[in-house]
Amino acid sequence: MSSREETAETIRVEQLGRIAVVHLQKPPANAIDTRFAAAIADTMSALVSDDTTRAAVLTAQGRFFSAGLDLKVVPHYSVAEQRELMDAFSRMVEMLYGFPKPLVAAVNGHAVAGGMLLMLTTDHRVAAAGDLRFGLTGASAGIAYPISALSVIESELPPGPARNMVLRGKTFGTERALEWGIIDEVAAADGVLERCLQAADELSHLPGETYAAIKRGFRSAALERIVDGRNRDRTTPLVTDAAASAAQSLLGRTTGRRGL
Repeated sequence: MSSREETAETIRVEQLGRIAVVHLQKPPANAIDTRFAAAIADTMSALVSDDTTRAAVLTAQGRFFSAGLDLKVVPHYSVAEQRELMDAFSRMVEMLYGFPKPLVAAVNGHAVAGGMLLMLTTDHRVAAAGDLRFGLTGASAGIAYPISALSVIESELPPGPARNMVLRGKTFGTERALEWGIIDEVAAADGVLERCLQAADELSHLPGETYAAIKRGFRSAALERIVDGRNRDRTTPLVTDAAASAAQSLLGRTTGRRGL
């Protein structure tokens, strides 16, 4: 299998034959700020037009697949900076969820808040065995959900679990994630990427145009809502008044002994 690599500041793309492996590498938690969201969107956009890529795997370095929005900086964004973030975030979600080729998630670490959302945009999700945590923790951090995020959540999750996760803001383990269909498989930690490459290769042999059309039709309502809601997201406050203190409290818990 031939390979090549392209590296940006926070993303590394490794080309393994017909499969592109997108490595998120923004330590310590692959947390999302405006630049990172834009970089992810740009990366996926480039892969759409890359004829050598027939499928992609999204994975990450470190203990976190992603911890979601960067709670060290986002709660302190000005109104103008929040609008810029929402533009980049919405485009990132649109490019991931609307990616016309097979997209597999190799979930090697905790996936919470916007990190879990990144995982939900993919077509097949394989998590590492062990004490991983998942959850939509916006309520705990004082961060509102943009329409782009809610569109994916409502499309991908059963109503009961979605309500429970969004309104309670709690985290949960791998067993519950499997039960609710949030992840599709669990693999040994050192075999997650290999299993995802197998799954991506299987999907890459399906007729590409047909796969893209089916995927686009299956997700059309959510994608239309993402596009239509972009202007409303720009004018709706993302961060509540209590977000800074809530974020500090959440950060304190996530850096404690148990991790989350």
